Amino acid sequence: MPLPQNQPIATFPLRARPSSGRARSLLAGPKTFRGLPKTVFLLLCLALGSLACSHGKDPASPAVLRTLTVNLGAGVTGNPAATASYPAGSSVSYAFAPQPGYWNLQVTLNGRPVPNPGTVIMGSAQAQAQALAVSAAPLPDAATDILAILRGVAGVSEASEGTATVAGTRFFNITFTQPVDHHAFSGASFPQSLTLLYRSRLAPMVLSTAGYSIPRTSSQGEPTRLLQANQLYVEHRFFSTSTPSPMDWTKLDIFQAAHDEHRVVQAFKPLFAGKWLSTGGSKGGMTATYHRRFFPEDVDATLAYVAPQSYGDTDSRYIPFLQARGGAANRAAIEAWQQAVLDHREQVRALFEADASNRHETLDLLGSDKALELAVLEAPFTLWQFGDSTLATTVPASTAPAADLYAFLDASSFGVVKAWGDRTLLYFQPYYFQAATQLGYPATKDSHLKGLKYPGADAARTFPPIGIPKVFDSAAMLDVQAWVSNQATRMMFIYGENDPYTAAAFVLGSAAQARDNHLYIVPGGNHGARLATLPDPQRTEAYVLLSGWMGVTVQPERIQARTATAQPPLIDANETFLDLHRLQR
Repeated sequence: MPLPQNQPIATFPLRARPSSGRARSLLAGPKTFRGLPKTVFLLLCLALGSLACSHGKDPASPAVLRTLTVNLGAGVTGNPAATASYPAGSSVSYAFAPQPGYWNLQVTLNGRPVPNPGTVIMGSAQAQAQALAVSAAPLPDAATDILAILRGVAGVSEASEGTATVAGTRFFNITFTQPVDHHAFSGASFPQSLTLLYRSRLAPMVLSTAGYSIPRTSSQGEPTRLLQANQLYVEHRFFSTSTPSPMDWTKLDIFQAAHDEHRVVQAFKPLFAGKWLSTGGSKGGMTATYHRRFFPEDVDATLAYVAPQSYGDTDSRYIPFLQARGGAANRAAIEAWQQAVLDHREQVRALFEADASNRHETLDLLGSDKALELAVLEAPFTLWQFGDSTLATTVPASTAPAADLYAFLDASSFGVVKAWGDRTLLYFQPYYFQAATQLGYPATKDSHLKGLKYPGADAARTFPPIGIPKVFDSAAMLDVQAWVSNQATRMMFIYGENDPYTAAAFVLGSAAQARDNHLYIVPGGNHGARLATLPDPQRTEAYVLLSGWMGVTVQPERIQARTATAQPPLIDANETFLDLHRLQR
């Protein structure tokens, strides 16, 4: 199952925050302002510290003044530096910078991150701007034990030491308090689970964003091994124990999750002297990219594995990609197998239900009949996502017995009961909600099949949470790709040649590549693509880039090259087990 150089800076009309409370894309909103295209208001980046402000009279309401209230936190200088009033419709340029001894400047307008420098248009609402920086405090006394230091970090409610299984490291489980709504910091909160694999306060830090839950046991991902780094592993909101109560689904979006990671960086970065790399695989790689989009200065670089950028809750780009996998005869055999399963639906469904019963699993959320049909539709996707051409050649003949038809469904789904059973669907419901509202979901080909009972059902909106409104925000992913194209720096994307999610890979144009962004594709690789599976000279080139970004020498001899394999979805791209085994008890 699919789980999944300075540029002109856009200006944004001042608007009240949406009453729904759900964060919207920064590029969402009207395409015109007072009848003019929004692009008319594009602003070339101003030099930091510029004192220039421009004002344009609004002929419709020349006497109306709007107040821009600016709050400069400690260690921040800039313009404007205080509250001032301006005619409605005028534009106000701003530029802020941290003073020496401070870092990680964050600028928000009406509670939302905005470009710095930039321009605001004095619209129908008053503006509240804020510029904050974090003190670059000296490292704690080296004589103080790291556990005591962790327990003293603001926001940490609990820290305990666990068993370290990686030589030369210590391992800690941490609970960190996060606001449910980063627009309402003083409101409800929830405990977010983190783990820290600790080597030293001088080593680099790998910020690993899981995208799902995280294991509570010691492990390290590929970049952590390569850099001999510390590793801070962050569980995604709404997964496992990192879940608000009650579950307000309107607070599950890329804006809120990016703020979670930002607060973690703010809290822990002063403890470590090395550079920071964010990373993650699949949805974790997506999460790392979204974090950089909202807070590009939080880390020094990002390494995102197999991270798709889907458009729509059924993205049709996946269909022609899958149609190009394998030979024509093989593709025809797979489609004939799909039809054979539907032609023998009752027999195959009985085998599916019996298998579920033997595994103490239920199929109630979708019903066994719908779950079977969707599993058949998605089988070619998962076959190439987690398998290879060898598996693709094992498809049985369309005349094979029902038991053989079901066996291939189980193999190509990598455990059809586990993939489509209720416990797994409930575990992944935060992902499905995000896919239906912002992240997007792959479309599947069904035009060749007869006897479908649920046409159009293979869409993210079909899956749990059931009964919760899901409205797709088409601007969110377009906004992220625009940021990657026009502003991102020091991003590295890794994909597998045969992984269907490569159909929705981030696009790096020449301008993005000129800003030190890079994309690599592992030949023959699937959703398990890694740096180690790249051929030379690409692998060596990637190691050199990583070394330059992080200021340390990559040590590839510490790892063994791995074949391009993956496991669904029990293992993420950092090769650490998600805590799904507990669901099978």
